[in-house]
Amino acid sequence: MDVGSFGAYGEGHGPSLHDLRFKARNTNEIDRLARIHLDMARRCLPNTYLVVSDDIGGSGNQDPDCAIMSYARSLGIGFRDDSIFCWNPPRCWAHAGWARQFAKTLPVVVETGHHVRLDKAGGGDADIQKWVPEKILQNLVEYQASYYTVHSFPKHLVRTHADVLKKLALRIGYRLELREVTFPDRVKAGAPVAIESTWVNTGVAPLYAGASLAWNLLDAKGTVVWSIVDSGFDFRSLEPTLEAGEKPRRVTTNGWFGFTTPVPDNGNDDVLKWARAHPEFDPGATVELLKPGVYTLAVSVGRADGKPEIALPLANGRNRMYPLGSVEVVR
Repeated sequence: MDVGSFGAYGEGHGPSLHDLRFKARNTNEIDRLARIHLDMARRCLPNTYLVVSDDIGGSGNQDPDCAIMSYARSLGIGFRDDSIFCWNPPRCWAHAGWARQFAKTLPVVVETGHHVRLDKAGGGDADIQKWVPEKILQNLVEYQASYYTVHSFPKHLVRTHADVLKKLALRIGYRLELREVTFPDRVKAGAPVAIESTWVNTGVAPLYAGASLAWNLLDAKGTVVWSIVDSGFDFRSLEPTLEAGEKPRRVTTNGWFGFTTPVPDNGNDDVLKWARAHPEFDPGATVELLKPGVYTLAVSVGRADGKPEIALPLANGRNRMYPLGSVEVVR
């Protein structure tokens, strides 16, 4: 949700604020007023992800130590550039430095300006071409953006820039790609097993909320019969792909699939004595918590309890679990 109560259009600018900043040179008063609105929004919406427009710090201000931007970050309020492509090329935007500071811990939002006005080549009425589609991906990396909003008619935007939007969709925010996985095709129930996997975040931002890696055995009906959740690896630590290129992460998950355990029998359990006397109910000497057989190994990413939550760019997924091959479990 935008903190949209300060300035014209809620964007942190306007004639009176302009006069304070440039005529009275009183940025302290602007910051004082802005803090009132930031404090109010955070107090009233303590559990909501909030963002605030870059213009509260000055539309052309590039001071890396901007006080009001630092204050917003201290409240857990994120950053929204409202908007890029309002500057004449080749500049196009002013606040990549601020965006990068916020992107370390908070998702960044970018608005692209009034597309139908600023995209002269696409039918807009701008005097010069300000909406520069080939620069969208450059902005995405510089800002580490997790969200984009666009002033436009959707059908017109897709018709004029579908190729750029498709490329944007493959990089925006985080994108978790499984590049390689190694696992045994035959395991003994209860015996140690190691699964090696290589992951890359091909997006430009971290997975801020974090997520856990799970390896699931599925029966013939697709039902999960066993899961190993890697408690030592959090996808939040997977670095995004920026100017330095991809940062692959090799992950070793240790665990076991199923096990067989002795039935506790102290010789004094009346229920167990009764069951032993009736072969139909006799549990035997051991209990198998996973029947021997061939299962499908599927990978998933989600909660710490193993529940899948995040879609992966892998084929044949169902319920956000993705089959990788078969594993035979033996006694």
